[in-house]
Amino acid sequence: METRLTMMLGIQFPVIMAPMFLVSNVAMVKSAIEGGITGVIPALNFRNDQDFRLALDELKSTNKPYGINLIVNRSNYKLPQQLKTCLEYQVLSSLLHLEVPLLLLLLADHWASKFLRCFRHGICL
Repeated sequence: METRLTMMLGIQFPVIMAPMFLVSNVAMVKSAIEGGITGVIPALNFRNDQDFRLALDELKSTNKPYGINLIVNRSNYKLPQQLKTCLEYQVLSSLLHLEVPLLLLLLADHWASKFLRCFRHGICL
């Protein structure tokens, strides 16, 4: 099935496995990838940058699209490092906040990352 989403992400079906805090994991995302869709893991599921990077290394080895969910608000003090790591790995990232700073989108464009801006009701742009 070919849609704008399948063409943009290089996936077989227009489906994204939702990020679930403390539930989503690398094995789930790899299964999603094997099924022809992509999956997303919340960055906050990883307690430190080293664990986050280990997961990204494993996901990157699939050579398929995957996503990291970044929580963009003042309560996420880990965001600067998470964003830096995501840009370094050039992952697809969903941003769950209505007021995504323009700087994040400009950085994503600069690093050739694909950012989906998702709103509270699951509508993504």
